Amino acid sequence: MSIAGKKLMLLVLLLVFLCLLVFYYMNNVANKTDAKEQAEVLQSLPASEKTKDTKNERFNIYYYQITKIDGNSYKAKTKEGTSITFTTKSLEEPLSDKLAEGDIIKAYFDKKVPTNGLYKVEKR
Repeated sequence: MSIAGKKLMLLVLLLVFLCLLVFYYMNNVANKTDAKEQAEVLQSLPASEKTKDTKNERFNIYYYQITKIDGNSYKAKTKEGTSITFTTKSLEEPLSDKLAEGDIIKAYFDKKVPTNGLYKVEKR
């Protein structure tokens, strides 16, 4: 391969690397903005709600932000700092949406179950 060919190949590789770097930076900045916006949304939500579902079972609803995901285990925290950990197997109803770190969730706790009363989780 000639020197001109090597220079051209090096230039192409540098351009590809630069494009990948710009793409990574743009996605990373967008994710941080989304997480910041999600934190602001969490602050604007009420601490809790009480409601009835279609089965007339009473629930306490709390809003959490997902802080850590480890396989099927999720850790979440309220705006007051209260945290919970749950797995997909521990829920009475399966998750309808895939959760990611920073997502805001509504956690439904069954009032009839004093401990481990987390019934379902919905992505907000």
